[in-house]
Amino acid sequence: MGNQYEREDAEIDFKQVLAEILASFRKLLLTGLLFALLLGLISLGLGFLKTRDKELTAELNQQNVERLNAYKVEKSSYQKQIRQLQNMITQKEKYRKESLLMKLDASSFYEGDISFYITTNYKIDPNLSMQDPDRTQSVLAAYVNLLGHEDLYQEIYEKSGRDVRPNYLKELVSVGVDPGSGLLNIMIAGDTPELVNTIGETIIDYLEKNKEEVASQICPHDLTLLQNPGFPVTEGSNNEHLAANNASPGANGSSSNPSAASDGSSAEGSSVTSFDVAGKQKSYFEQVNGLQISLSDVQKALLKLQRPKDSGLTPRHLAKNAVKFGILGMILGIFLAAAAILCRFVAEDPLVDEDGSAKRFGLNVLGGRKHFSGRELFSKLMSQLSGDNGRSRGEEAFYRISAENARAILHVKGESSGKLLFVGHEDELLREAERRFKELFPEEGCLAAGNILSDPDAISALSEGERVILLERRGAVSNRGLQRETEKLRALGKEIVGLMLY
Repeated sequence: MGNQYEREDAEIDFKQVLAEILASFRKLLLTGLLFALLLGLISLGLGFLKTRDKELTAELNQQNVERLNAYKVEKSSYQKQIRQLQNMITQKEKYRKESLLMKLDASSFYEGDISFYITTNYKIDPNLSMQDPDRTQSVLAAYVNLLGHEDLYQEIYEKSGRDVRPNYLKELVSVGVDPGSGLLNIMIAGDTPELVNTIGETIIDYLEKNKEEVASQICPHDLTLLQNPGFPVTEGSNNEHLAANNASPGANGSSSNPSAASDGSSAEGSSVTSFDVAGKQKSYFEQVNGLQISLSDVQKALLKLQRPKDSGLTPRHLAKNAVKFGILGMILGIFLAAAAILCRFVAEDPLVDEDGSAKRFGLNVLGGRKHFSGRELFSKLMSQLSGDNGRSRGEEAFYRISAENARAILHVKGESSGKLLFVGHEDELLREAERRFKELFPEEGCLAAGNILSDPDAISALSEGERVILLERRGAVSNRGLQRETEKLRALGKEIVGLMLY
C-alpha cells in the first residue's frame, strides 16, 4: 500500500552533488596536497637514484653540451644572416636614392641610339688549305668590353658636370650586338637630352680613340658609325649621327631588350631596340622584395628557435620534474577525492532535498532550514539555484513557518483526537520541536514519539495520536530511511501531516 506513494525511483540531483563536492573543498585540497607531495617525492627520489649512475650522468651532460652548442651555432648563423640582409636592404635603399636610372620616369625619359658597323673584310681564299679564322666576333667582344671600362664613365662624369658617381652613369648605357651582321648597337637613357648627348658623344670618341689598340691586339677592321634615321637630331648636338629624342621622350611601351646589360655588356646575338627603364626598375624592386621576404623568414626562424631544455640530472632538472609531478599529483588527488565523494553520495543517497523527497514519497513540506548544516555559503548558493531563499532561514523562522503550515493543513483536515506526534531519528531534535510547537501551537497537544524504526517506546507512543510530523536532520538520514518511516506509518494507519527538514 505504501509503495503507491513512491512515485519514481531515486534520481541523482547534480546540484546537490556539486554542492556536496564544493562544500568538501578542504578535503579536496588536502587530498590534492598529499598526492602532490607523494608524487613529487617519488619523482625526486627516482631522480636522485639516477644521479648515482655516473656513466648515465656523464652521457646526459654531454648531450646537453652538444645541444647547447648546436643551438648557439644556429642562433649565431641566424643573427649573421639578419645583419647581412639588413645591410643589403640598406645598400639597396641607398642605391635607389642615388641612382639616376631609379629616378627616371619610366613613362617619360630621353633616349639615344648609336649604331656601329664592324667588319674585318674576311674572305675565304680557295687556293689555301688552311684558312685564317674570322675574328669579327672577337672584335665585337672587344668593343663591348671597352664600353664597360671605368675610365670611359669617369670621362663622362667629368664632361657631364653631374653630381653622380660614374657607376650610376654606367647604368644608363645598354649594349647589344648582332654577330651575323657585325652591328654594335648602343642605347642611352637620361633625364635630359643634354646628358644623353654627352654620354653618346663621349662613347663615340672613346671607341674611335681605342680602335687602333683593338686592331693591334686582334686584327685590322673597319669601325663605321651608322646614321640612325629613327630619331631626329638633338638640338645643339654637333654629331649628326647621334640622336637624342627630346621632342618625343621614350615611353614604357617601346621595345625592350631583356638581355641588355647595364654595365655595357650584352649577350651575343642580341640587339638593343629601346632602353627598358621600367624593366630595370621592376627588377630592382623584385630584388628588394625578395630580400625583405628572406629577412622575415630568418627572423621568424630565430624567434621559433628555442634554447634546448636541460635533460641532465642536475638539481634544477630534478626540482622541475618534482614540481611537474607534484602538479599532476594534485590534479589526480582532487579528481580522486571528488570521485570518492560522488560515489559516497550515490551509495548513501542522503536526505538533502526536501522537494525531491516529498515528490518521491508523497509528503507535504512543512519547512526546510538549510541544505547543509554549518555550510552557509553553499546553502545560500543552492537556495538561489532552487529559487527558495527561505531555506537559509534561521532556527526561529524555521519552526514558525513549519508550525503555521501544520496549522493550515490540520485546519483543512478537521479536528482529530489525540496528540500531534513527532517522528524521526534524533530524539533531541524531536524534543526541541515538541517544545517549540507547544509555544507556537498551544491548542494542539504535541509529543516527541522518537525513532519508530528502532525504538519500541516510540512505537508505543504512536498510540497517543493519529497525526504525525516527520522531522529529520538534513544529510543525517538516507532517503531509504525516510521511505521505511513513511511505509511503516501508513501501514499503521497514521496520517502524515508533512515533513520538516532541519
